[in-house]
Amino acid sequence: MLTAERLVVDKPGQILTQVDLLSFKLRTYLGAASQLEANNRVESVMTNNLEAFRYYSLGVEKANLLRSEEAQALFAKAIALDPNFAMAPARIGYVVGVIGNQPGRAKPYLQKAFQLSDRLTEKDRLQIQAWYATVNFDYATAIDAFRRLVSAHPLEVEAYRRLAALLKGEERFLEAIEVLKQALVIDAGAKDLYNGLGSLYSLQGRPDEAIAMFQRYVQLAPDEPNSHDSLGLGYQWAGRCEEAIQEYERSLALKPDFEIAIVHLANLYFHHGRYRAAIEQYTRYIKVAPSSAERARGYFGLGYIELRRGNFKQAARAAAQALKHDKVALDLPYLLALNKDDLSTAARLKAEIEKRSTFDRGARDSLRPLVFPRPVHLEIGPGGRSHSKLQAGHRPPPANLEC
Repeated sequence: MLTAERLVVDKPGQILTQVDLLSFKLRTYLGAASQLEANNRVESVMTNNLEAFRYYSLGVEKANLLRSEEAQALFAKAIALDPNFAMAPARIGYVVGVIGNQPGRAKPYLQKAFQLSDRLTEKDRLQIQAWYATVNFDYATAIDAFRRLVSAHPLEVEAYRRLAALLKGEERFLEAIEVLKQALVIDAGAKDLYNGLGSLYSLQGRPDEAIAMFQRYVQLAPDEPNSHDSLGLGYQWAGRCEEAIQEYERSLALKPDFEIAIVHLANLYFHHGRYRAAIEQYTRYIKVAPSSAERARGYFGLGYIELRRGNFKQAARAAAQALKHDKVALDLPYLLALNKDDLSTAARLKAEIEKRSTFDRGARDSLRPLVFPRPVHLEIGPGGRSHSKLQAGHRPPPANLEC
């Protein structure tokens, strides 16, 4: 006996797809993998510098745990040791523009890597094409590239994860779940797969399944801040706010400047009406945010609090600060226009928000920020015209969340 494998499927129709993956995995144990896979093993990475490859491997691990600054530093060390190590700059582009939110900054790194195409395998070139399509907001092309990558290299778990993220952005949740379940057949210990499944189950309103996935993520990565942050977010979506706070605090105990947990904690305090604590966390977030767009997000949080309090001048100042950091941060101006009954300006800003090119960690961004802060009442003005107004101190019903 060399090894044993098993699989569980939700529906009988899924068995054939999963069996194909399982059989491929078993063939690798027996040394019978396809020649295509054999040609793309680790040693095919085009660097002769073992230390550079060590830094690269550590960087990939950090990137998958969303420890982006650490990952970039490791990839930079790999480039310093081997300037022609094509996948090292490609990975920097991946970190800042695919799992991060700086697509413009990512493009030069991906272009540089592709210029070194003689140092890339066929699989690497396909990965870079998929990442480049993503940072250009060409989601259909990116999905197609990742499907081709999965088809040609069925053991490439990271490709399943990125494909699922893109499908999630297109709100094709059931397809995304199926993709991640296929990946778990290949590697049942892949931490980020449980993270992705938890997020999808939360979006589908399946909190118990989501929390179970996040708890498994924590079991596999107990010392990683992102696992506790994800579990905290799962609890928050389920309305279990005290447990969510505990997990965010555990995350920040492991890494005090982990900006993702900081902003999630700020959001929770805000939704719970704990404005002073929320302001403290948004201010903290602005100080450690790794990009201008994320600093704008912090100012949006501060401005929305002031809008809720009825402090419209302070909200307008926060909106101006957000726009200084990100020229498409139009959400606060839109809400302020609604509050002033300036419906023509609100309509113009809403149209600009809907067509702006933004994304959320390598996938299409949600328009939920436009839906979540709904006007809470309508007033009938002169001539029978309806007026939308956001009322200070009134709390609109949150989407999928009640704390």
